[in-house]
Amino acid sequence: MRRKIKLLVKSVVLFSLFLLIYFSFLNYFQFKQIHQSDSLELILSRGITLILMSFLLIILIFMINIRIYRKAFLIFVIFGIISWNIIHLQNTLNVEIGPAYLINFQEIILYTSISIVSPGIILFIVHYIKKISVKFEGNFIGKYHLHESFMGIILIGLSIPFYIIRFNMIQIEIFWKEYKIYLAIIMIFLYFFIYFGSFFAFRDFHDLIRLKFLEKLKTHTENHDITKKAFSSITKDDLHFFKSPRLNLFPFGLIITSISFLMVIEGNNFLPKEFLTHEFIVNLGYLLSFFAGGLIGVDWLRIFKIFYPNHYRELKQKMVELTNSNT
Repeated sequence: MRRKIKLLVKSVVLFSLFLLIYFSFLNYFQFKQIHQSDSLELILSRGITLILMSFLLIILIFMINIRIYRKAFLIFVIFGIISWNIIHLQNTLNVEIGPAYLINFQEIILYTSISIVSPGIILFIVHYIKKISVKFEGNFIGKYHLHESFMGIILIGLSIPFYIIRFNMIQIEIFWKEYKIYLAIIMIFLYFFIYFGSFFAFRDFHDLIRLKFLEKLKTHTENHDITKKAFSSITKDDLHFFKSPRLNLFPFGLIITSISFLMVIEGNNFLPKEFLTHEFIVNLGYLLSFFAGGLIGVDWLRIFKIFYPNHYRELKQKMVELTNSNT
């Protein structure tokens, strides 16, 4: 009975969101016909549509098969890049390539591809936790073990030159027009460096505050087994790594991830210039991406539990064994 009620609630929520998104797109396309491209009404309509799309795609990652979602993610990103280039070409040449309904369809694909990036980041994080973390834990620099916190600091450090490059690029008009794609690439890389740098740093926050970036091992294992299950090699010293905060932080992390990415990519196309300047919105988006990555990093175990309950149970059993062996 409970399962049926949950299914009914999920169906109602999804159907309601689909309806809201449908009507928000209709409203947006109607506004396009009567308002200027930088008008307050049109930008607010676009922003609401993007937020609704982002919330829907975040909800879907918890409701459908991950493999199906990955394929949908790749399809939308590929077609989104194509749509972005076509729209950019139209704006540069100041012409419309194709009928109005085709242009509207391109925008739908583009906004879907932008909105699906944030859930895609979460899917990568889950994949990293399950598949890559064991390989990463086995990396050595000479006789030293590399901690995730150190990787986080490296990524955050790399974001600094990218931010400087972006700052210089926006001073040159050509990067706002003909070569806008190069500016977009720099901005996306900068976002990922900040986000994942924060995620790695806060996921390994216990070692970060103790400045444990490189750990000298007593024995250097040349043939580290990277085929074993995730977390099978944890020891008593690692128990702190698997503690979740009392509050559920990851929902806030998901929301802020979506909002921050929209702010960075869209700027004044997401929030009107009557409220904030474009540069302020983008910089605020980068700042929020740091907080979002940190929240996900601190509360990563709850996300792992949702996507891989069987692995989580094995992990909990391993932790109980280690805890009992301490007493």
